[in-house]
Amino acid sequence: MRDVVQLAVIGLAVAASVLKLLHLRRPGTNRSAIRAMCGFLVAMGAALIMESAAVSPWLDEVLGLSAAYALKHTAVLTSLFCLRAAFLCWVWEPGRPRARRISVHAVILVGVIATRWVLGLLAGDADVAAAMRSEWTEAPWSAAAMILYALYVGLSGASIAALAWMWARHSDRPWTARGLRLIALGCVVGISYLAHKVVFLALVLGGWQPTYDQYQVEWALIVCCAALLFAGLAMPLIATGLPAAVRLGRHRAAYGRLGPLWMALTRVRPEVVLAMPQPFVLRYLPASVGRLWDRVSLGNLSLRLYHRVIECWDVLVYLHGHLSDQIRSDAYERAHAETGDPHQAAAISEAVMIAVALRRAEGDHPVLPEGERARPMDSHHTLSENIAWWQRVSHAFRSPLTAHIAERYQRTAAPV
Repeated sequence: MRDVVQLAVIGLAVAASVLKLLHLRRPGTNRSAIRAMCGFLVAMGAALIMESAAVSPWLDEVLGLSAAYALKHTAVLTSLFCLRAAFLCWVWEPGRPRARRISVHAVILVGVIATRWVLGLLAGDADVAAAMRSEWTEAPWSAAAMILYALYVGLSGASIAALAWMWARHSDRPWTARGLRLIALGCVVGISYLAHKVVFLALVLGGWQPTYDQYQVEWALIVCCAALLFAGLAMPLIATGLPAAVRLGRHRAAYGRLGPLWMALTRVRPEVVLAMPQPFVLRYLPASVGRLWDRVSLGNLSLRLYHRVIECWDVLVYLHGHLSDQIRSDAYERAHAETGDPHQAAAISEAVMIAVALRRAEGDHPVLPEGERARPMDSHHTLSENIAWWQRVSHAFRSPLTAHIAERYQRTAAPV
């Protein structure tokens, strides 16, 4: 169960890192702060991995107990420095004052880590093994290292919690404020973990040995702290990213659904297709590879969907002389009699009219008299309405009922 919980928290760290890296692509992003947050997520995720039951024994065997213990502390210390640097980058404008503050914190971090490693090397494996059994009277060097670790982590956590809470009070973005409060709460849980560690250490040094497992309690606090911090950092992007992902999925589905009708229309008028930038290497590959790339690529998807709708309308303008109002009316009556759904019947009648017009255009038939031509559909005023309409028409374009109704015009390609 412990490994499952730990893996879930590590997965949350990976997801938050991916979201933050995607955030770097947004214009106007504070890149220094986002990079620092990614550094925190990576370092804290590495610390949790090193604490896992699968990795921790291996590190102890390869590096030795003292070096492995110091390495785990190093990952946590580095992660807190990165998180503090992220808040400094948000609060301070780019320039010398901000760079000076971050440099000071970096020097302090290096000094703390160096001291921690010195204490770890002086401790030796026997000293660390006693500390792992919570026998702190037998582990003086590890006790000193733990006090140093607790001081740095506690002060950093208190500073981050204060900054996050104050920032949340002045934020005009609800999800950002919620994320900052989770970060502050995570720091409070982290401070409670340190308080427990220091109190436990003081009790042991004072001559009283608690009977419960110190590290089991601290593990639960560490996992809660990390989960709150990861969720707090990811929450603003989740709040905006999930709707964006849903919108992207809908656009991708609509783009695919328009494909068959769009290909049939642009086959008779390929020059209406608007050029879009593609990877340079596609120029030297077969056209089928380019079509496959168009199906799977998500780049500029909203613009490509808009182009596809515009191109469909452009071809209909070209086909206007072959679009028969009588065919559309007759097909509507037949489709409505079959389906009983006026919306589906409208889409089928439009698809039948387009299918007949395409055959007329490809067969070089003369255009219809002006009075027999169908009027364009002018009831769709927004892009979303146009996308929904063309999806229905494209779906109807492939339906057996459309083929059956259009079959009566197969030979003459004119109203009967």
